[in-house]
Amino acid sequence: LALYVDNSGNAGYLRGSFAGDASLNAQMWEAVGTVYPEAPLATGIDYNSSDIAYGGGWSTLSGQLGSTGTIENNGGGDYYSHSYLKTASIIDWSTSTALPWGIYSGVLKGPFDNPENATTWTSRIGGEADFGAYFDETGTWWSNDWSYYIADTASTWADGILSASLTGRFLGHTRMGDPAIDPDTGIAGDVSGNYNTATGTYQAVNLGTWSGIDLLFSSRRVDSDYDYLNFSFTHAVRQYNGRYDYSGGGYFYYNYTGDNSWGYREEHLNPDNFYSSYTWTYYYSDGTTSTGGYDADGNFLGSTEGTWTGNLADVVPIPTPPTGQDAILDYEDEWIDSSYSGWSNVLLGGTVSLWTGSNIPFTLMGSYDDYGMGSIWLSYSPISSYDYKKNTYTTYDGGAYYGLIGGIKNGNTLEGLFTAIYIAPNGSAGYLREGDYYAGEVYQGIGMFEMDGTINRTEIVSNIGIAAAELYNNIGYSGYSYPRLSGNFNGAGSISSEPYFNIYSIAGEPWGIYGGELYGEFENPNAESTWNSHIGGEADFPELLIYNSVYGENVYSGTGDTYISYSYYDDNSYGYLRYYSDGTGDLPYAYYYITYDSDGTYSKYDYSTGEYTYGIWDPETENIGDIVTEVPTEWGTSWYNDYENSYPNYNYNPGYILAETASTWEDGVLGASLNGRFLTQFQMGTISGDLLGTYTGTTDGLWEAVSLGTWSGTDLAFVSDLGWSSISYAVWEYNGDYYTTNGDWYYYWYYGDNSEGYVSFYDATGYSTNTYYDRDGTTSTYDSSTGQFTYGEWNPGVDSLESILSTAPEGYDWIEESSSYLTTADSGEFSGLMGGTTSLWAGSDIPVTIMGDYWDYGMGSSIWYIGELFSYNYIDGTETTYDGGVYYGYLGGIALENGSTASLEGGLIAWYIDPNGNAGYLIGSSITGSTYPDIEMFEMDGTINRVEMVTTGTLTPDIWSNIYWGYYIGLDGSGTFSGGGTISLDDSGWESTCIVDNPWGIWRYYSYGEYDGTTSDTWSMSLNDPGTYNSYSPLIGIDGTQWSGNEIEGDAAGSWVDIYTAQTGVLGGELMGTFDPNQYTWESVAAGAWIETGTFLAMAATEDGRAKLEQLNIPYVEIGRDTLSGTGGYSGTMTVEMADTIFFAYSTGEPPSIWASGSVTGSGSTGTSEIGSSVTLNGMYLSAEFAMQNWSSGSWRAEVNNGSGTLESGHSVTFEGDAAGTHPGDGTFTGTAAGVVK
Repeated sequence: LALYVDNSGNAGYLRGSFAGDASLNAQMWEAVGTVYPEAPLATGIDYNSSDIAYGGGWSTLSGQLGSTGTIENNGGGDYYSHSYLKTASIIDWSTSTALPWGIYSGVLKGPFDNPENATTWTSRIGGEADFGAYFDETGTWWSNDWSYYIADTASTWADGILSASLTGRFLGHTRMGDPAIDPDTGIAGDVSGNYNTATGTYQAVNLGTWSGIDLLFSSRRVDSDYDYLNFSFTHAVRQYNGRYDYSGGGYFYYNYTGDNSWGYREEHLNPDNFYSSYTWTYYYSDGTTSTGGYDADGNFLGSTEGTWTGNLADVVPIPTPPTGQDAILDYEDEWIDSSYSGWSNVLLGGTVSLWTGSNIPFTLMGSYDDYGMGSIWLSYSPISSYDYKKNTYTTYDGGAYYGLIGGIKNGNTLEGLFTAIYIAPNGSAGYLREGDYYAGEVYQGIGMFEMDGTINRTEIVSNIGIAAAELYNNIGYSGYSYPRLSGNFNGAGSISSEPYFNIYSIAGEPWGIYGGELYGEFENPNAESTWNSHIGGEADFPELLIYNSVYGENVYSGTGDTYISYSYYDDNSYGYLRYYSDGTGDLPYAYYYITYDSDGTYSKYDYSTGEYTYGIWDPETENIGDIVTEVPTEWGTSWYNDYENSYPNYNYNPGYILAETASTWEDGVLGASLNGRFLTQFQMGTISGDLLGTYTGTTDGLWEAVSLGTWSGTDLAFVSDLGWSSISYAVWEYNGDYYTTNGDWYYYWYYGDNSEGYVSFYDATGYSTNTYYDRDGTTSTYDSSTGQFTYGEWNPGVDSLESILSTAPEGYDWIEESSSYLTTADSGEFSGLMGGTTSLWAGSDIPVTIMGDYWDYGMGSSIWYIGELFSYNYIDGTETTYDGGVYYGYLGGIALENGSTASLEGGLIAWYIDPNGNAGYLIGSSITGSTYPDIEMFEMDGTINRVEMVTTGTLTPDIWSNIYWGYYIGLDGSGTFSGGGTISLDDSGWESTCIVDNPWGIWRYYSYGEYDGTTSDTWSMSLNDPGTYNSYSPLIGIDGTQWSGNEIEGDAAGSWVDIYTAQTGVLGGELMGTFDPNQYTWESVAAGAWIETGTFLAMAATEDGRAKLEQLNIPYVEIGRDTLSGTGGYSGTMTVEMADTIFFAYSTGEPPSIWASGSVTGSGSTGTSEIGSSVTLNGMYLSAEFAMQNWSSGSWRAEVNNGSGTLESGHSVTFEGDAAGTHPGDGTFTGTAAGVVK
């Protein structure tokens, strides 16, 4: 077999056959035969400029003789082994062409076993070889096309002669030969040889042809110079480590794997010198050990080899302290980790363009070695398209991709996943994902594998604006994503993991791919074949492009040394230029720099004078790039740009992922689809992919999986950071104080729900012990006499803290004091983000999502609230939305325990200023969600609506220059159930805020207490300020609508008075809470809006205003009115009138909840001498007492008490409230009044 090129430029194969004899005595042989040229495979080859591309390779053979015999070969895996391979092909220098076909020859020899005396044999041959060559794009040099190949043989074995035909395929860097794709390609040849039954050996030659077609895409590993991909095979393993302290001062440390594959132990006998009396031993999976160390003088002892047997658990973690010393356990730990179980070197490519059609075929082929166990495989680093002819990260037809590849090995079967980002030659961009099929097989006998699959495109962007050749240099990446997985098998058992994900994108684009590994444990008691889980946690997505930094220099081409260096941000937020002229040429001496800031100011520093000057520029109309790069006309035209470069600036993009999985678990293989969503500081979107893995064990064991997929996000319009907040509930705290006259002291406290406790015992000797009993069932004790902590356990469901703690030690003459009170305790804590992709400043029912970390202590239903919620722009660091508005408010709600999870309900109230300077309320309603304690996550969704209050467009969208913080007040109150029970209030807190100089704002309130007697869903509560003359005082009535199912709900309506502003007003909102029917305790949060009386009455007088009040849950329907007046006071001459005192309810026919009067007038007051006096007011239907409480410079305040009567509507009312206003100092006064109906 040979190659030929004839004088006519034809090229092809030259074939022949021969036969003859050999003389062993003469050590000679002769043969006679014929040769002939086959039909040309190529024409137009310049004979004089053609050359031969020689290549090499190796082969590994593994086969079968009959059904039980075997045949192998010596060597393999080495170009210089006994199984070497040689290749040849034609190259034409005149056209820089490497022909895609050629010949090969090789030698095979090795042992065989044929117990059946079989006359047929089959085998598989594989290895590496240079199948042809390729020229670089310049045509000036060529390289061998290093390839992997796999082939099969089948034929005869008889009379000492073996023969076989060979067919197969190969995959290289620039071409592939595969008869299944093109029948004229691949490897075809013959194996001929002989064998010796006595010695059990054979020898043969392998001679044949190969032919390939050009690849349209190939791949390489992105972070190395290797011309192939690398995969590692890994599996889950249980890892153990621990430490013992020696009583003599040294210590012993160990670490080993539960699969008996690796172990380590070290011993330090001199704690003062690390490299003194220090020894270590490594334990390897092959049963060998390696020991080394340092002697007492710090001399290296060298390394010795040894062996070990048995289980590492019986060998490694056993300390051997010096004679006379004890080994004291310091700690021991175990966790699930990954363990290496093999490797693979791989080529990946395909002959069909990725940029048209669907189900585009691709092939993987390579060498491997593993430990024969089920495992996962994943590329060491991302893979990229690569053009080996041009040395660019592109496909051969001008596109590009960047992605991840992984899968499983289960026995000899391989399955895979593939995901990548692409840019096509036409500039479109999107995802590449594996199609319906992507699988293959490993061939252990030859250490090779092959896989085939299909790829499909999903276009995301029609024109990405980045050349495909630049994809490799425009990858966004984040490697900090460590969510948690927790699930079950059809509701039973458990499955868990702490995976990691790497996330990629085209830099600055809001979409991309992800990939990662999962290692964990499972319990499947019923051997179910399906499973499901949640995956969630913190995840950093690729950074987003904020702006490009541009820098460069303009140089004067005339005489002298003169230049302008500059830099600027292309978002118009910053600019800088430095001008220098040495004065030796055409232009005079000058040296200064100018800095332009985003606020429209600039500063200039002149080096010649040492002085600054300042000025302004307009970022809205001027382009900073033009300013700093433009050369003034007075400096002439002899300038040129010496250079200009730029680099991107990105913003960190942390957030959260929350997803679900559900799929199969059978025969050692697990699979699942993953679907979920994410929320970051900049984006919100979806994430989807697949999990593929293996497991060991039936009802319990370990598992490993790889997950690959895609994500796509939308830029947020607004976002807030929730910070860290507690989830709390009301609980009784019991405490006791014992002491003696000698100075002994014993103190304890515990919660009545047996969740936490503490005890401290101090004796007169000066030492104490302090023990804390945590709700997680652990204890920690500090002994001051030793300065040491010790740790233990207790069972909150069985052990009584009252029994454990409330009895003081015997033998002391104790004096006892004890008490109990209701307080709040944390039942959890959370943090996260709130955001949405729709602008808050247009439309209605604007979606909002909340997501974050959640730690549940398992203490039942509770309340939660965010004390300060405000907009934030992570791009420029301002407290604005991304489209220029601001908001500030409160977010709160309840967590209702529901088995292992909790359902969340909440509400939002905030004030806003939009980008146009208009202002009002944001109301978040129907905000509900769930917690996922096993993965320490929560999510909520709802809608937000605006209630516009200011339409003048005169406010500046800024929080801190506009905010006015109100008062923090603790309220008193009590309530009743319609069923006869009572409600008491133990503690509460009220606070409010508004936009400066605006007569409306927001409030929030928390409270907790006790209840007694028969409860009902209908209940009421009255709240008031306990202070006598507080400058600000609210009155609130709660109209309860639910007290069942551990949940409390009600409407809050009330009034307020502020002596500092001489105003009164009304308020409304909603209350929600929870209660404990075992402890008879409750807790609640409430929030809403407040409005000054005059503004409220004006709104209640119009249809549009009433609609807004309804949104704010402030009573707005007029039930009746009356004008009340009277004369009295200490002087007997003070006359007061409350004109048009109007009573309001939530709907027509309901009893009123609040009342207000927009006109309170008076005369005849003698000023401060009237404080404490009252005037009886009467009207047509009502009467009340008007009691003056404050009269100061320019303002006054009065209480309206003992109001009663029957309105014209027939509603009997009792009411109270406040009045306030101003006075000119002549005994007359005016103002407003508002209050509540009891």
